[in-house]
Amino acid sequence: SELPGGGAFGALRYVGQLRRMYLLCENETGIVILDQHAAAERVTFERLRRAYEARAVAMQPMLVPERVELSPEDVALLEERVDDLASVGMDLAPIGPTTVAIRAVPALLLRADPRRLARDLVSELSRQGNDFSRARDLVLATMACHGSVRGGDVLADEEARALLLALDGVDFGGHCPHGRPVVWSMRWPELERKVGR
Repeated sequence: SELPGGGAFGALRYVGQLRRMYLLCENETGIVILDQHAAAERVTFERLRRAYEARAVAMQPMLVPERVELSPEDVALLEERVDDLASVGMDLAPIGPTTVAIRAVPALLLRADPRRLARDLVSELSRQGNDFSRARDLVLATMACHGSVRGGDVLADEEARALLLALDGVDFGGHCPHGRPVVWSMRWPELERKVGR
């Protein structure tokens, strides 16, 4: 188990935020510290992946489409991948040899900067070659990273508790989609030994 004594993330007592990066919690058997970005990224990734597998990624149309300038090669790549990107909730339309309009993003990614997201998706797709099924999880991980709470974000207590509850619905082996640890814990006896009680 990732938690001392097992149990659920949602059952932890949330104590507070450390350095706007970590969530400090406790339960009967010890303290638990979570990386807020890695935890939120994992939750967003799982939600995106489930929606993708159900063919039900909800799109959020932009009130005004955002334009992003790319190389002609990247615009050509996006033209080939319009349907693949639509399947993960991105509606991108080439409107010139070096310009793409971002018409919609996944509804789960309202925190994301659409232009940065589009650029990172293009670089991920160009790295992965032609096999979208192989690239899919990396594309979803890139999207989850952009759409999640980041280190440095101030979280209200209710937001932190909602994130803890959401982690209970995720099977993640303790790591974010990019492999960083989400959670670190220490049992009370170990803490007491460290402080010489």
